[in-house]
Amino acid sequence: MALGEWFSGVGRIPCAKCEEVHLAIKKEPPCETCFPGVHRWNTAAVAVYKECENQYVEINGHIVGLSLEAFEIACEWHGIIEEERQEIWTKVKVIVGTLIAQCVEKAEEEKRLRKLEGK
Repeated sequence: MALGEWFSGVGRIPCAKCEEVHLAIKKEPPCETCFPGVHRWNTAAVAVYKECENQYVEINGHIVGLSLEAFEIACEWHGIIEEERQEIWTKVKVIVGTLIAQCVEKAEEEKRLRKLEGK
């Protein structure tokens, strides 16, 4: 499963439901193994991104990045110290850039298909 698809929630159990089920059976949820293709060194960046994934900065109706303020709040929630935040911010920007590129690519493909269909 691609990271963009994982974040969309398609084809997987929502995190809150997974945590609820694992809590009921008194086991830790498998968060570290659930993220597709994410190295263990990057799980903090993914976890922070998940907290602020809908806090985008838009210019002329186009998403151009993630809110730094939302990122800082998410870092505080996760107990990430100031010295580690720049590295995590860089990783989060890569995630956001990848997702934006995937969205643009999908929109362009849909536009091409509509044009071929004459719509």
